[in-house]
Amino acid sequence: MKRRFADFYSQMTDAVLTSGTPPNHDVQLLFRSVEPKFLAADPDERLQGVWIVTDIKQDETELWAAFDALDPAKVHFAILGHAQSDVYILTRRPEDIPHLLSLFGASQSSRFVFDGGASADADAAEARRLGSLATNSA
Repeated sequence: MKRRFADFYSQMTDAVLTSGTPPNHDVQLLFRSVEPKFLAADPDERLQGVWIVTDIKQDETELWAAFDALDPAKVHFAILGHAQSDVYILTRRPEDIPHLLSLFGASQSSRFVFDGGASADADAAEARRLGSLATNSA
């Protein structure tokens, strides 16, 4: 589990100094040093991933781009969550979402992300999100 408190503190300090301007955040920091912790593995035999606790809502498009940049043989999923039962899941295979939700006793939520981009990447992120929510409700 990773906790990105330093980013939160920095953004709160910046928000006070800039009178509430939207924070500048590098979403790739969430995944810093994740890949070296895993060896390549077949997701049919062993799912590997991270649980990330962050107090900052993430731009959904940037979050997916950062996740997609990770080695898919090493990192199969990432979960953004807290102590509550709702989480946001990024996964390589939509069919893994129900298993992960069941394993962690969680429900899929979008409260950890926001739609910050109006680009083709935003459309791809939205399609993934809708696919994961549909998989969750099936």
